[in-house]
Amino acid sequence: MFNFSRDNTGKIAKWWRTTDKQILFSIIFLILLGVFFSFSSTSSVAGEKLNKETYFFFIKHLIFVIISLVILFTIAIQDKNNLEKILLPLFIISILFLFFTLVIGVEVKGSRRWIDLPFFPRFQPVEIVKPLFIILISKIIVSKSKLNIYFRYLFTLFILSFIVILL
Repeated sequence: MFNFSRDNTGKIAKWWRTTDKQILFSIIFLILLGVFFSFSSTSSVAGEKLNKETYFFFIKHLIFVIISLVILFTIAIQDKNNLEKILLPLFIISILFLFFTLVIGVEVKGSRRWIDLPFFPRFQPVEIVKPLFIILISKIIVSKSKLNIYFRYLFTLFILSFIVILL
């Protein structure tokens, strides 16, 4: 099946050797627990009221779990340097999406937080901004640049303030 010996230098083998297995299996356990509870709480009454099939919400949840696991493993096997190269462009694109919620956002329950594009499902750009923000801020703070640490903290505060203003 998979050869994870030390001689194997493939991306998946390197990832498997460096991954914290307890955290990985805890995450997978929590995801499976969420799928189980989604299945057990799916109600035929809700499906009938919304004119959907009985297990519509469970199937939708399962599809998004599969997509998220594929994305998780795809990102996890990437080289750290490649991820650092695309971090800033992805963060800028996510900030642009956050700005677009003010312009073309869909109003749901009195607030514009969603973007509904024809080729994507409706999504909240802030959910993309949050993890990218955490990674970018941590990269800025621990960078070995000649900038003063207080200036780096001030810069991160500026980025946070900009996001809060957009929200």
